[in-house]
Amino acid sequence: MLCSLYSSNYSMKTNKYTSYNQKIMVLLIGMCIIITINFVSIAYYSSSQVTNELVVNVSGRNRMLSQKICYLTEQYFRGQNVLDELNFNIKLLDESIKALKYSGNFPKMESGLLLPPTSEKTLPVVAKTESQWNIFKSNLSTITKLSIQTSTE
Repeated sequence: MLCSLYSSNYSMKTNKYTSYNQKIMVLLIGMCIIITINFVSIAYYSSSQVTNELVVNVSGRNRMLSQKICYLTEQYFRGQNVLDELNFNIKLLDESIKALKYSGNFPKMESGLLLPPTSEKTLPVVAKTESQWNIFKSNLSTITKLSIQTSTE
């Protein structure tokens, strides 16, 4: 009788421990799934951050180039020999705007990353910038050609 009581009490404890073990296993598996999802989402957002970082860097560089082009144009009209540098920066800005719009490598940048084409959401902004740049570029071309013709006459 004592053996049967001990035996039934032991089986209840075993069932109780088995139930705890199952609950702990379910919790561990759930934590592993959550950790895996966390790592995947961090990797995804880190890769998109690199793309966003490159776009911001190129946009900042384009702003700097436009200011430099204006400065070099002023220096050119003051008689300094900066025409080669001015043409180089005009070409660089033109290529950067096209790469930003259509995708590709950004000229003279060390990252070597390719960007996808501009999204539909930001395409109107980039297109407007490109059209303004084209007007500015044609005016620069006209001014430098006129200045060259005047100096050779």
